Amino acid sequence: MHDEVVRNKPSNDIEARGKGGVGCEATCFTWSPAPVQGGNVLLGIGWSDGNVMVWSEKDRLQRTDDEAHSGAPISFISFSPDSSRMISGDRRVVGGQRQQDAAVLCVWKVDNKGRFSVLTPHKRPTAGSLTHAIFRTADAAAKKKLVASAFAAADMPPVYFGGETGTICMGTDMGSSSDIIPSLGAALSALHYMHERDILVVINAHFNLSTRAQAHAHVSCSRGPSHSRFQLRLPVNSHVQACRQ
Repeated sequence: MHDEVVRNKPSNDIEARGKGGVGCEATCFTWSPAPVQGGNVLLGIGWSDGNVMVWSEKDRLQRTDDEAHSGAPISFISFSPDSSRMISGDRRVVGGQRQQDAAVLCVWKVDNKGRFSVLTPHKRPTAGSLTHAIFRTADAAAKKKLVASAFAAADMPPVYFGGETGTICMGTDMGSSSDIIPSLGAALSALHYMHERDILVVINAHFNLSTRAQAHAHVSCSRGPSHSRFQLRLPVNSHVQACRQ
């Protein structure tokens, strides 16, 4: 695979390499959790210059987008459980509360050949630089329905996301998003999700752990905030650092 997944940057792309002349680096990657139609497996890769790439194992081809994140380093990339959607977030420095300057959580539609296109970008200035995201899979299971057409896309689970401010947001592939948990007082260190109980587990940089459950069984981004279920402060000498991404 080392010889196959390669960034082919143009030889005259000097500015993108920075003043030191150093090429960009891969910042995150993930495999599709389920084989797509035809048995193909996809690899999503984020780069320090804002590029997002999907590599197809079956045809050994890669596709790249360099526009959605406007050159900001990619901090995470993840596929939905059925691999029909992909999300990516960036670490751009956010100054002020203007939406156009906010970091981007991008939702992508992905086909079985690894071709991908933007469905919707989410910009939440209150979240700051984005570092974590996770799918709320229980909500998608609850809304599962019969689809008349074999070509119709399944509902994507909503996504929890946040970063340096500690505010937790939620977004969908239909374009709606909102802040569902106000700032927890420090940057996020870890996000985990308990599918069986539909509970979000949050750890911040001050070693505070809290669990959150949504107020409604079928939550939409326009509905009320989540309810705190449990909170504690972890010992400083614990291994929370290992959870950080």
